[in-house]
Amino acid sequence: MHKLSKETKMSEPVCLHCGLCCHYIIDGKPSKIPCKFLVRLPSGKTLCRIYRNRLGKDIGHGNKCLMRKDTKRNYPGCPYNGRK
Repeated sequence: MHKLSKETKMSEPVCLHCGLCCHYIIDGKPSKIPCKFLVRLPSGKTLCRIYRNRLGKDIGHGNKCLMRKDTKRNYPGCPYNGRK
């Protein structure tokens, strides 16, 4: 079980914690491979282990962590779809 700090539990106010935007983009498409820093909780929700320091971080598979609004991708039911 992962121990999560108070910092890790912070997130954007409208985030549903589904984790879909935290999967690697491979060959220009979202993959089924989650970021190595993504933690899935027993409730099914997700949290980032490096949330406070995530932006611009090399997260693997040639990906860098971005603000959700900067990903320009739509995910089912995500309140960030179409936000700028």
